[in-house]
Amino acid sequence: MLTARQHAARSGMRLLDYYLMTNHAHLVAAPVRPAAFADNVAKTNLTAIMQQRCLQNV
Repeated sequence: MLTARQHAARSGMRLLDYYLMTNHAHLVAAPVRPAAFADNVAKTNLTAIMQQRCLQNV
């Protein structure tokens, strides 16, 4: 299992800090390459949409 910092590095981001809440997390990250931030936002949105669709089909 990857740590948050390892996952961020694989995604082209540098994780500076994080805050774990009871039902979500806040991440403070900086892109290592110019397109990394946009790529990760797109990936996050796609993942959320796919999860919602799976839940609707249950």
